[in-house]
Amino acid sequence: MAYRLLKIQHLLLLTTFLIASMLIHNTAQAAVYKCQVSGKTVYQSSPCFKGKQTVLKPTKHDTGLHASWFSRPPLLPDTATCSGDICQCGTQTLPLSADSQANVEKSLSGLINGWQQHHELYQTYLNLSDEEQKISNQRADIANSACMIAMHQTLLNQSYLEVINPKATPPLSEEELNAKLAERCSQGLDDDMPLNEAESKFNQCVSVEKDNNDRLIAQQAASNNAPKFPTQVATLKLKNPYEIE
Repeated sequence: MAYRLLKIQHLLLLTTFLIASMLIHNTAQAAVYKCQVSGKTVYQSSPCFKGKQTVLKPTKHDTGLHASWFSRPPLLPDTATCSGDICQCGTQTLPLSADSQANVEKSLSGLINGWQQHHELYQTYLNLSDEEQKISNQRADIANSACMIAMHQTLLNQSYLEVINPKATPPLSEEELNAKLAERCSQGLDDDMPLNEAESKFNQCVSVEKDNNDRLIAQQAASNNAPKFPTQVATLKLKNPYEIE
């Protein structure tokens, strides 16, 4: 019995060690370590073996934008959630439309403006004395602006990549397209219509529909190749100047 207990304890310790090792490994991969060894600076993905160590924050977010824009803003009071037609955080709400691209565009601009506003409010708050901070109404305003940032961050986490890199709809084969157009163009023909007239209307309908389809494909290709939100994305790929370290 004692041997069995020792064996169970050994297995539990081994499992704990393996989990801890995995966590350390994942953490190490997520960070960059700046090591000062014998007067030399070395950057590596694992902790420094000796010398002075500085852990550098990752600069790239999952979206490809700069990670500093997705930092937690000071005095954020709650977790932001986005679902359906609304985002919520604390007492703040962010209405959403059915158009994902419009939502993303609004949040890209909102994230920049939100950080700027939050920075100004928080810097003013930090200049107050400890006693003034305790009675200041600015904490509520800062919390609200932090929630707006968090809602924009959450929406971009959910929708940015989908909007910026839309999945291309595979084009119909010639056979599939002809079958689809034949069904659609047959609907406008009467049973008692003369054969030559029915054939003429059918062929005209198919020709028009094919032209429309070709035009839509060209428009879709041009839209997918065009840069989306160039001004906001250019700003958000740079370090957030309003982030408070």
